[in-house]
Amino acid sequence: MRKVRRSKGFTLIELLIVVTVIGILSGSMMLTMGSSADKAEATRIVADLHSLKLAAGLYYADNVGGALSPDIAKLKTYVTAPEKLSGDRYEFIAGADAGQWFVGYKVAGAEAGVRENLKKMAAANGLRVGTTSADTDVYDGGTAGVYVRVK
Repeated sequence: MRKVRRSKGFTLIELLIVVTVIGILSGSMMLTMGSSADKAEATRIVADLHSLKLAAGLYYADNVGGALSPDIAKLKTYVTAPEKLSGDRYEFIAGADAGQWFVGYKVAGAEAGVRENLKKMAAANGLRVGTTSADTDVYDGGTAGVYVRVK
């Protein structure tokens, strides 16, 4: 009589199927995580712009009647993390119309997903594509910059 030998383990086909399923699941997770990261980055940019808007308002209130010039370095005393203002990402500039100020973020180096999420948030958060007072200048996802009107 012949003994039947039972193998304890998985066949090569079973292992290949499991590895394939794990690969598909991890690939779909990477796609989901990428879009979540883009949305988080866009939300951070909007929050930073609103913080800078408040800082610019405080700067204006402290210097009424004095020489006022929109300069991002002057806002460092009004924000809790002034190191964020270093570099060339954020700007505090005079608007195209007299007496207007804007804070902005240069999105030229941002991922396309970040710009797309900023576009989705533009109308609700007052994000502008330029430094004019026209309500039609809502941020459109371009690479120039995104601005919030201070005054």
